[in-house]
Amino acid sequence: MKNKYEFIWDVEQISFPLVKKVDAKAYEGINFLFTIGYLKDNVIQLSTKLIDLKNQYNKFSSKLRYFNKLMKEKIIEAIFELVGETIFVNEKNIKLYSWNNGLENQISEKLLKIKTESLPFSSKLSLDHFVKHTNLNCEYMSKAKSINKQNKIINCKNARTGLFASLSGLLLYLHENNLTNTKKLVISNEEYEKVKKEVIEYNRHDVLAAYHSWKHKENSKKIYDLITNIKNKKDKVNANIIFINNIIQKSIDLDLLDNSIDFIKIKTKEVISKLQDPKECEYQNSDKKLDCKHYEQQLILYNKLINYANKYKIKSNLSVSSLITKLKEELVDLKEKILDFNKQIEEI
Repeated sequence: MKNKYEFIWDVEQISFPLVKKVDAKAYEGINFLFTIGYLKDNVIQLSTKLIDLKNQYNKFSSKLRYFNKLMKEKIIEAIFELVGETIFVNEKNIKLYSWNNGLENQISEKLLKIKTESLPFSSKLSLDHFVKHTNLNCEYMSKAKSINKQNKIINCKNARTGLFASLSGLLLYLHENNLTNTKKLVISNEEYEKVKKEVIEYNRHDVLAAYHSWKHKENSKKIYDLITNIKNKKDKVNANIIFINNIIQKSIDLDLLDNSIDFIKIKTKEVISKLQDPKECEYQNSDKKLDCKHYEQQLILYNKLINYANKYKIKSNLSVSSLITKLKEELVDLKEKILDFNKQIEEI
């Protein structure tokens, strides 16, 4: 049986929120650029295609059909160029991969009736972790970032690089259709060419980085294991932060701060007796069922307070507020641990 042609690809999309800025009737994003890499003899050959975003339709559904038609034609054209012959583009002949296949699979299934599979490790990790281990690590889309800094189209605080790729697509769309957005944004021909060049470079680098992770599977596995281990520790600390915040808030809501731990122990016994009394907690009765649920939640909170009091060796006659002070101190330590985990991940 003939082996399938294998490809890694990556698509850039003008996200729905950005499309909505210039077309109030929009209901999804517009795909405008892709790079597809042909895997042959353990090397990769690339083909990048930019969709012509000039549009003659007013109705968004017509506009979308037109762009999807162009997208399909460009994908097939790129495949033919890479394999050097005309082939049937179907699941019998083609195998598609991508880094985190969400968008790419949606497009390939819709336009080609072919599934795109996720590359190993991509469902849980950002491609940025692997770009660091290639010679591709560089500043991307400086022009789009500069334009955004002046016009504040998107909130760039903690913005992922992919968001600036999406913004680049919007800038190209506005320029090609002589449109302005709500901020009266206009870019020059020189800026247009710069934005286009930089987003294409970013798109190609994403495919090369994905290929690098695929080719060097053992090293990628080590990176994955390291980051996963740190993230698991981070998740446990975050869960503890939520847990402690919940104890503090519920203690405040129930006005327990001025009560002693001894008082909480007495209340614990009272709640247990109510839970054991069928008259107090009859599940067949909806009102009683609510009472029972309330008692159960109280019991959980009381037990947590007692356990933490024991942990910090808080004397029984001291108030709950002294325990809460200790818990707040622990929160500070836990948040510092989260920052340390984030730093460790960045350094991998």
